[in-house]
Amino acid sequence: MKHWLITAIPEYNVAQAFKELGMIDRTLKYLIKKGDVVYIYVGGNVRKIIFKALCVMEKVPQDQWIDDSAYYAEDTAVRKRSSWNTVRLFPLYNFETELTDELSLEALDQYGQLGMIRGARILENSPLLLEYIHSVEQTLKQQSSEQQGPVPTPA
Repeated sequence: MKHWLITAIPEYNVAQAFKELGMIDRTLKYLIKKGDVVYIYVGGNVRKIIFKALCVMEKVPQDQWIDDSAYYAEDTAVRKRSSWNTVRLFPLYNFETELTDELSLEALDQYGQLGMIRGARILENSPLLLEYIHSVEQTLKQQSSEQQGPVPTPA
């Protein structure tokens, strides 16, 4: 299993697509495999990692592609996909609703990102960055469990 950092254009509403479709398909030049974890970074004015997803299918056949064209801004050209590198992503975590700047480009730069995020990269090649992202996730999980309070035990 690898951990990937990929980009999504700001004109694509990733959050709404995941919410309404349950999964999204992404076409990439990179060979993301089933079981790989994918962090989705949105550029433009957002400039943050907003989702963690799991690749549940690789090389999605064209006749099974999810139509997500409604989630692109009207003036955005939707690129044609190639079946050899279209992957299906299932959302694991929505950082957008819980974070301020912990996964912003500026924060990521402090842990080895070094500049704009374009395309896709394997995070195992940047161990400090991957460790930082995992630490942010752990902090969020701890905060979430503390807010929920203790779990009742059966009598």
